[in-house]
Amino acid sequence: MALLVRDDEILIAGPLLRRSPLIDEPTLVDIAKVQGQSHLLAISDRSTLTPRITDVIVRRGDRDVIRRVAGNAGAAFSQLGYTGLIRRAS
Repeated sequence: MALLVRDDEILIAGPLLRRSPLIDEPTLVDIAKVQGQSHLLAISDRSTLTPRITDVIVRRGDRDVIRRVAGNAGAAFSQLGYTGLIRRAS
């Protein structure tokens, strides 16, 4: 599974990034740092997101990604991430 979640093809990685409880936080952070917007969007759909993950998403995400993570009730934000979210919204 480790190779599948890191796949460049979102059709392969996307379902795992959205739903798999087996993907740990460091792996999600690593993927969020290097993959494109479709991967960030998939990660933004997870039922829970830690501040470490949302910090990367807020820093790298486009408008659609930012909207998705902002609307995710299970997303937790650090002070830095929350400030970035507000700045990006304006």
